[in-house]
Amino acid sequence: MPLAGVGTAVAALVVALIVVTAPAGASALTSTQIVSASVSPATISYPGPETVTVSGILETTGQAPQPLAGQQVLLSYTIGLSQYASTVETGSGGRFSGQVTLSAPTAIIAGFSATDGYASTSSTVGVQPAQVYPADLV
Repeated sequence: MPLAGVGTAVAALVVALIVVTAPAGASALTSTQIVSASVSPATISYPGPETVTVSGILETTGQAPQPLAGQQVLLSYTIGLSQYASTVETGSGGRFSGQVTLSAPTAIIAGFSATDGYASTSSTVGVQPAQVYPADLV
């Protein structure tokens, strides 16, 4: 479903991890991270549509990370000028998995918003085209 007001997804073709720090004065927030973020399949035919599955684990940071169960993770992406988003909930091991249907290769951002004393975090996975054709065939 289209979503107005969500920032444009950064076109990334590799998995990147972005940890958002807590604002000044919010030292009581526990840092979080999304680990093992992946998308399957990582390549799609263009033009689609094709359905891909985005998954990962939401956990606290530190020497002994703890999984965060029952939390909402937002999956967002941009195709052309249209923005889309859906939410999934983490299971008992902090694992989440959700499907999105893409009409073109793009970056998908899995984001967690600060809540219940936990800081925000996000992770970006990229979906590449299955094959790129040259403009002129000789």
